Amino acid sequence: IHAKLTEQIRYTRFLELNLSSLLSNASNGVLEERISNLFSEISHAKDVVLYIPQLELLTTSEGGGVDITGLLNETLQGENIQIIGSTTASAYKNFIEGKSVFAESFEIVEISQPGRDESIRILEEAATNSEIKNKIVITYKALEEVVDLTNRYMPNKVLPGKAIDILDEAVAALVIRKEKVLKPEMVEQIISQKTKTPVKLAEGAEAKQLLNLEEEIHKRIIDQEEAVKSISSAVRRARTLKRETTRPIGVFLFLGPTGVGKTETAKALASVYFGSEERIIRLDMSEYQTEQSLNRLIGPPPGSKEYSSGGQLTESVRKNPFTVILIDELEKAHQSIQDALLPIFDEGKITDSAGKNIVFTNTIIIATSNAGAEYIRESIQKGISIGEIKKVLLEKLQREETFKPEFLNRFDDIIVFKPLTSEEINQVVTLLINKLKERMKSQDISLTLDETAINWLAQKGYDPTYGARPLRRLIQSEVEEALSKKILSGELKRGGNITVSASGNNLIINPKN
Repeated sequence: IHAKLTEQIRYTRFLELNLSSLLSNASNGVLEERISNLFSEISHAKDVVLYIPQLELLTTSEGGGVDITGLLNETLQGENIQIIGSTTASAYKNFIEGKSVFAESFEIVEISQPGRDESIRILEEAATNSEIKNKIVITYKALEEVVDLTNRYMPNKVLPGKAIDILDEAVAALVIRKEKVLKPEMVEQIISQKTKTPVKLAEGAEAKQLLNLEEEIHKRIIDQEEAVKSISSAVRRARTLKRETTRPIGVFLFLGPTGVGKTETAKALASVYFGSEERIIRLDMSEYQTEQSLNRLIGPPPGSKEYSSGGQLTESVRKNPFTVILIDELEKAHQSIQDALLPIFDEGKITDSAGKNIVFTNTIIIATSNAGAEYIRESIQKGISIGEIKKVLLEKLQREETFKPEFLNRFDDIIVFKPLTSEEINQVVTLLINKLKERMKSQDISLTLDETAINWLAQKGYDPTYGARPLRRLIQSEVEEALSKKILSGELKRGGNITVSASGNNLIINPKN
């Protein structure tokens, strides 16, 4: 290495500044004295290059730093002062670039992360040392997997550092298991644990679940075959075929009146496949109707009081990259919000206010809209086919500038939800009652509703404007309220049975202990 150095720096000393020691317990006067002494020594030595890591910590009080650019500006112009500072592109933009005098004291040298092949070569050297130290074998396939998977699932870190970190963790796990060969499968396990994302292609119980995904979702959703089939197909492809694209698993737009199952379909998918309704990120676009609301989505700008809180969408996806994103009432979003969603739909990523890349590759995005609901209802009543309704509706939405053509083109599928028929409303009532039955069963109480009660609830709870949405409230007020009173009065006890029927305008509740 010494032979490769130029004559000017061959005998130069490179020293690293310990920022935590410099800033520790230092009032302004003490800090100024420390800096003055430090640079005075460097200037007199003449043969020192000072390396300052995380240079941004000297320009801001955020993240444990302190703004001392005023103290440094004059010092940096002195003779025999040679400094190399390092920072990230986002930190430079957010914290250094605005300090013009300080920023202009440095010449910017951009260092790109190595490509795939170079990263693998670097990893081979680290692997050789690890093999000798731990008396193991690391396969070349495992090294390829480390680089490829960290590149795909850990976008906010850079190569080769993130690959070396994962390799170290995989080797440690191998040693603990007292195994001798590191294979790609163990790398996949480490990445999955680290990113909370399934990396290995589906097999076993998951494969069986994927084959029957439509059937499982239909246990919660009545009809709407096109929507259920479309999202199920997208999940199956993502979990069985290696993808080249970084786009989300699927991006869907559900159009239709209120109360026909648009939101419930997203919830059902989250519950059935992603494990819980908690694995859903829900954004109501009625709260994003101004241009300023973009800050809520991707994070407040640097320097604002709320800066460290992050964006409601970007921060949620960063923490839970394998999830369903539900964007309700999309037509109400400000145009700036729709524009911000374009790179997410198209490339599967967006840069947040802190300059971090947030990746949506392992999300399913479902947007819902009531736009054109009245047209859908009228067209269904006239017997017009769904295909024709969809064609005319999309032309109408573009003509009225509800959505731009380039925005609509980013969706993998646009699905029109039909208003529910009276028979389907009865089926929705049955689904809701079955959930109530399960809850009562956990209290050791048997609940039965006959056909007259189901029909009564369906007729009373359906509203042409709000669809099936009022049904839940009706069941709470008419059935659950009656059950709670029977339990409190002692008429209904653990181990008892209760039957519900209807006569005229009333439900009849009959408890039997």
